[in-house]
Amino acid sequence: MNCDAFTEDKEKKLKFRKVKSAYAIDIGKKRKKNDDAVLVNDRLRFYAVSDGMGGLEYGQKAARIACAAMDDQVIPKVYKQYHISRDVKKAAQTLQKGLYTVSKAMYENKNADGVTSFGATFCGVMILDDYLLWINMGDSRGYQYTASTSECRKITKDHNLARIEVEEGRLDEESAKQSELSSKLYRFVGMKPNKIMPDIFITRAHKNDVLLLCSDGLYGMMKEKEIRHILKNTLSVKRMCKRFTKKANRNGGRDNISAVTIRFS
Repeated sequence: MNCDAFTEDKEKKLKFRKVKSAYAIDIGKKRKKNDDAVLVNDRLRFYAVSDGMGGLEYGQKAARIACAAMDDQVIPKVYKQYHISRDVKKAAQTLQKGLYTVSKAMYENKNADGVTSFGATFCGVMILDDYLLWINMGDSRGYQYTASTSECRKITKDHNLARIEVEEGRLDEESAKQSELSSKLYRFVGMKPNKIMPDIFITRAHKNDVLLLCSDGLYGMMKEKEIRHILKNTLSVKRMCKRFTKKANRNGGRDNISAVTIRFS
């Protein structure tokens, strides 16, 4: 579990008053169907993007199943637990175990015969007071733009072979987006269960911060500085989503494009 500036503060005063969200899904210019799914739960403040794995028979269904299962079975439990205990680390562990269980169930129900037909990425964030609980399997991404410092950080880690090449110094960030290895996932929802859990990251939200959840069809078509520019210079979350899909399509639109944007004010 990766905790960014975690401190125990049960009586803290929130640094923002409002949370606004928006989303967009676009088929792109090259695909014949849309395998992406998004989850926007403003009541429990959980948001996610899931990208059905291309080439699988039921990638689209896998993305929708992952979102529905998390929304119905996991998120209410995490929300209730946190608002009783105010223990963010326990909430993060429950969220992590929840996605692991969803992935395991998908494997046992759909893929246990030895043929992988169902698989999807999953990248989500849950807002608990001013804590942000990020969870990830696969290569969909979560970004946080911090208004006070104008810093845009990629919070999540890509679970594909291109990321390994970057970590070992054989590819740079932009080259990795174009590499064939970027489509080779080693962790995803529906994979054969092992002891490796979904990634969890904890950060803090501040007034005027902006979050972005997106599929590789978005960030793969944009430079990091372009993503930062839109997050920094667009006030409306709806407008952000429109600008992201428009820019990704303008740059080639080789895959489905999904974006969820969240602003604190």
